[in-house]
Amino acid sequence: MKYFLLILLLLITACSERVVNERLISKEEVLKYFKVNHISVDSADRVYIEVNYEALVNFTNTFRTKEYNKESWDCENIAWKFKIELSEKRLDKVEAELAVAVLSVQKPDGSYHANIGALTDKGIFIIEPQSRVIIPLSENKNIILKASL
Repeated sequence: MKYFLLILLLLITACSERVVNERLISKEEVLKYFKVNHISVDSADRVYIEVNYEALVNFTNTFRTKEYNKESWDCENIAWKFKIELSEKRLDKVEAELAVAVLSVQKPDGSYHANIGALTDKGIFIIEPQSRVIIPLSENKNIILKASL
C-alpha cells in the first residue's frame, strides 16, 4: 500500500503542469527588468521565481472569473484573482513568490485599468485577464503606472 501511494504521488507530479521554472530571481533582478521599462514597482519579497511561459498561456486560457461589475467586481478584483490563482498553481517547494505583478495602467483613451505583468522564461508579458489576451511588453500600448508584485 505504501508503494502504491508513492507511485500514485509520482504519477500525479509527473503529469501536473509546472507553472514555474527552476530559476530563482532576486528582488534586485526583478526590479531591474521592470525599471528598464520605467515601471514603478511595489515589492515586499526578497526572491521571486520565473514563470514558465507555456504554463502561463495554458493557465490564462482556462482562467475563469465572475462577470465584470463596474462597482463590486472590476478589473482590479479580476487581476488580483488571476495573480492569486496562478500563485496557488505552484507545484514546487521553493519558498519564493512568482514574478507576477498586478499592473495599474492608463489606457490611450485616458481611462484606468488593471492588467497582469509576468516575468517568464521568454520575457515579460502583459495579460488581460478578462479577455485572456497575452502580449509581449514591447507591444503594450498602455502606460503602466505601477506594478504590485
